[in-house]
Amino acid sequence: MRKFSNLTWHLQKIPHFYTAAKYGSIRLAAKHLMISQPSLSKSIQSLEEICSVKLFLRGRGGVRLTAEGKILFQFSESLLKATDDVSHSLGDENAKNLPIRFATHELFVPRIFPHLQVGLNQQDSSIKYSLITETSSSAMIRKIMDSEVDIGLVVEGQPTKLVQRHKLATDSYQCFASRTFIKKHKIKPTKPLGLDELVDGFPFIFAPDVTATSTKTIDQCLSLTNIDLSSAYKVTSIESVSALVNGHLGIGLLPNRFSQHLRNSDIESIKVNFGDNKNTFGALTLYAYFGESMLKRRKHLDLILKMTSKILE
Repeated sequence: MRKFSNLTWHLQKIPHFYTAAKYGSIRLAAKHLMISQPSLSKSIQSLEEICSVKLFLRGRGGVRLTAEGKILFQFSESLLKATDDVSHSLGDENAKNLPIRFATHELFVPRIFPHLQVGLNQQDSSIKYSLITETSSSAMIRKIMDSEVDIGLVVEGQPTKLVQRHKLATDSYQCFASRTFIKKHKIKPTKPLGLDELVDGFPFIFAPDVTATSTKTIDQCLSLTNIDLSSAYKVTSIESVSALVNGHLGIGLLPNRFSQHLRNSDIESIKVNFGDNKNTFGALTLYAYFGESMLKRRKHLDLILKMTSKILE
């Protein structure tokens, strides 16, 4: 075991090594850990240099443990189990006194959290919470995996073995414009516009980098239509789309229910035909992602899930 004597100050690399060994693949382990393959490879290579041994045999089919790697794997398994046991013991005692750390997209802060705070305080005045916002769904899930966040209200996202998720609500994208804009341009809201007709005839407003489906952004979905969008108004957020629509500047692509609180009372939907890609903007799902820390506070978790679902009805 003398070969591993320098390991003490590098234990943060152990989960990387352990996951690669479990999957037998750097690619799959990196995907599970939600880090890049080069970052994972560098971490394992650094561990091999620290231990002065080769831990993996690398081949076209993946990676497999060397004799020294098997020794470290047994140690890693015991270490990670012991860490979990300590976390459980300490967590069960102290978790109820800690703030619940939320993360979500900016869009949902005014829609959900004022109501959620009131509801939680009515049920249990001892509950405290903190809140951060993120644009990236994967970044929020990563923070839950790294124990930086307890629960994330996340649009779509990719589930992992380390984080559970609960479906809260679904929505779909629609096009909206103000009645002032509709009247000025003599648009008939109930008569479907072709997407090409919309883009050629009116300012079309959308947020290209916002999530549209579990695997695609709005920009990626619209690219399937093969329509030239160079004259469209491309902004950074749903809030910006809503602001421009409220200001009578064009027709905006927005989630129907999730952006309801952002739209003025004179905004109405316009039917748009997306052609062969009419299902491109189908169901958009909001999930609650949570890890071990929330499972220790099952009563609070159930309360949050129930209240959030009701707020979004």
